[in-house]
Amino acid sequence: EAITAVGITPPTTLPTPLHLATVRVATGLKMPDAVVVATAQALSSTVATFDQDLAKKAASVGVATLDLMARPAAAPPPLPQEPGPV
Repeated sequence: EAITAVGITPPTTLPTPLHLATVRVATGLKMPDAVVVATAQALSSTVATFDQDLAKKAASVGVATLDLMARPAAAPPPLPQEPGPV
C-alpha cells in the first residue's frame, strides 16, 4: 500500500524459478545478480550497474544495460557561503 501511495506500481510479471535457474547457468552470475537480470528480462527492462562484469553478462542474454562506470561523476554542488561580519 505504501508503494502505490507514492505512485509506484509493483510489477505483475516476475521470473519463474526455472527462468532464474536458466539465467544463472547461462551467465554464471551469483543468484542475487541472476535475479536482477532475470527480472529485467521478464519486465523488458534495462539494468543500471557499476559492475562491468554484471553488465557484460546481462548483455550476453539480451538484457539492455546502462554502464554507470562509463559516465563521468557529477561535480558536487558548491557549499553555501557563510555570511561574513556586517
